[in-house]
Parts: sequence; structure tokens; C-alpha cells
Amino acid sequence: TYTFRMPDGDVTVKATFMQLESHDITVEATENLTVTAPESAYHTHKVTMTVIPDEGYVLKSLTVMQGETEVEITQVDDTTYTFRMPDGDVVITAIAEEGEQIVLELMDSYGDGWNGNYLSVYLEAADGTETLLQDDITVPSGSEATYTFWVSGTATVVFRWNQGSYAEECSFTVVRDGIVVHEAAEGMLEEVETGTLVARSEPLVFREITVEETENGTVVIPEMAPEGSNVDLEIIPAIGYNLSSLIVTCGTREIELEDHLNGQYTFTMPAGNVTVIAQFEEDTHVAQHEKDGYELIWYTGFETNESMSGIMRWDENGDDSNW
Repeated sequence: TYTFRMPDGDVTVKATFMQLESHDITVEATENLTVTAPESAYHTHKVTMTVIPDEGYVLKSLTVMQGETEVEITQVDDTTYTFRMPDGDVVITAIAEEGEQIVLELMDSYGDGWNGNYLSVYLEAADGTETLLQDDITVPSGSEATYTFWVSGTATVVFRWNQGSYAEECSFTVVRDGIVVHEAAEGMLEEVETGTLVARSEPLVFREITVEETENGTVVIPEMAPEGSNVDLEIIPAIGYNLSSLIVTCGTREIELEDHLNGQYTFTMPAGNVTVIAQFEEDTHVAQHEKDGYELIWYTGFETNESMSGIMRWDENGDDSNW
């Protein structure tokens, strides 16, 4: 569309057209995401493409190259992008990475929805600028609602409040990769102004877990875990042995363990690397003897002179049967 000021006299409008050349658009082979774009476009035309990561993945990088020259990309929404077609063929390259799951659990104590209150979720860049990730997160009706989305493991996510009515009834929890990173209890949002930052989720920090070498038993535990997460630890003594001591330390500090019985323990990952020290001792109530390819086991240690005996046979698969 063009405009001009009409002079004091007749004018002649003359337009000259030229044939535009079409150029190819190539999408390089991608994994864990789907890129949709036209196969070609005319020079100067706007090209629209969509990039949709698979479940559990997020977009790490997206480039459009004409030879050695990078073409400017405009993001329209979380999956749609545009660029102006240059005077030459282009290659679109998109790379995905494993993401971290953000779960927002929203509650309303009265059970009639959030009454115009809602959250806006942004990704925060290193320079402090924010890009809208998801808007209008609310409880439309009833007492609860859950929202799930994926972000990069290096992303900082911020949550801003938008005031409606009866905000004192609203509460929410932010869970990142299974870890509760923020809780806004009922009543906390009553006088919060629209646009106020009410929650923040920094990237998870992973710490190393080292198991000291031990004999006569096995410790099953992940090699790393994020700070603040619950870590599962399993103790498996060798046959004829029991656990005599179990200590988890972070530097010089001993970490509290929760015993779930049957060799199952948990602890909260601290802000530092941890070391697991497990020691095993021979079970004094079991004396083992081998006879003719079988294990003959006497159970002793009773207060009286009574004893229990039996023959236990183990096959190559570890199965056993008592005779």
C-alpha cells in the first residue's frame, strides 16, 4: 500500500513489475522435533515455519542460513516463526534438547474457580528480559487445575500474578522436574498487584554422588541428583551378611537418612556433592556349609539349645527351593 498527496493537476500512475525468482528451502534432518516449512518461496516473501519438539524436549537452537549468511528470524508464538526470503536458497536447522517438566498445580479453596485471577509465565534471559511462555493460567471453574509444559534445563522461569476477585482463595505450587520449587499458600495472594513476580524457578543444580568401595554388599543409587530432590538409596547385602553401618556425608556434615525398611532409604540432596559409606558384617545367626553341591544352612543363636536346619539349593538363575 502506498499513499501520496494529490497535486494541483492531473497525475499518471505507472507501475512496473518484474518476475520474482523462487528459491529453495531445505530443512536439515532433525531429531526429537518436527519442522514444517514450504519447499520454496519467492525473494522478499514472508516465510512461516512451525517447530514442535517431541514430548519431553525443547528447542535449543533454530537458524536459517543463506550460504554463510544468517537470516533474521521472528518468533510469533511458542511454535511459529517467520523470516523474509533472501535472494538465494536457504537451509533451516533446528536442534532439540531434553527439557525439564514444569507442573503448575492451582487450587481454589471455595471451589468456584479463580474469578479472574491468573498467572503469566515467562522465560527470563541472562540480561533480565522476559519472553512470554504461557498466559492466562487459571482455574476456570471448580477447585483445582493443572498445567504442564517443558523448558530447557538452563532456563529461568518467572511467574507473574494478575489480580482478579477473591484472590485470598487462590494458591498454587510450582514443581520442576519432580521437585517442589515454590508454594504460594492460601491467603498469600490477596493483596498482590497485577504484574508482580510471585514465583521464580532457577535451573536445577546437579550434585555428584560417590559410593565408597565396600565388600559383601551393594549400594544402588544414582550418580547425580539435583539439589533439593529426594534421593532413593537401596542396600543389598551379600548372602550371609547384614548392613552394619550406613553414613551419607556432604563435606564434614552427615546427612539425615529416612529408613523405609527392607534396605530402602531416602535423603534430601544438599547443596554439595555427597559420599555414601556402607559397611557390612557377617550374620552371626547363620553358619553356612557346602555339601555335595548344595548349601546346608543351620540357623543358630537361639536362647535355648534348639536349632533349625534345612537344605537350600540354588540354581544358576539364582532361584532357590527349601527342602
